[in-house]
Amino acid sequence: MKEDPVSRMHTAEHLLNLTMVRMFDCGRCVSEHLNRKKSKWTTPLNAIPFSQERESG
Repeated sequence: MKEDPVSRMHTAEHLLNLTMVRMFDCGRCVSEHLNRKKSKWTTPLNAIPFSQERESG
């Protein structure tokens, strides 16, 4: 059975949303477009990721 590229991108959207919510405690993305050549992802964040690590590093 041949894999459908659209299904794979859709699954990637779900995985990326879950990762962002768990790692950064933010909401789900507000706009996304995943494509092989060019992708866009917009997620509202409450703080700059890893800002404390950069300051102390």
